[in-house]
Amino acid sequence: MSGNPDLPNPKKSLGYEASVANLREVLDCLGYEGSKFGEHSMKRGMATYCSSVGKSDSEIQVAGDWKSIKTARKYIDKKAMTTQKFISSVF
Repeated sequence: MSGNPDLPNPKKSLGYEASVANLREVLDCLGYEGSKFGEHSMKRGMATYCSSVGKSDSEIQVAGDWKSIKTARKYIDKKAMTTQKFISSVF
C-alpha cells in the first residue's frame, strides 16, 4: 500500500530548507510573519516547552540533538517559561 504523496514520509527526514519553508508557511497562515522564524526558533521552542513540563536537561539534549547539555540549556528561554506559567495560572 502506498502512502499519500502529498504527505511527508515519516521514515525520511525533512531537509533544513524544506522544514523552514513549512514552518514559515504555517506561521504565515496563522497570521505571524513567518520570515522572522527559522530552525532555531523551533529548537528554542521545543527546549523551552520540554523544560517547562519537567523534562531533564539530558532528555532535552537528546531531543534537540545537541552534543552537550550546556548547549541545550542555552536554548531554554527562562523568561518565556515564567510567562507561560503565569498565563497557565490565570486561565
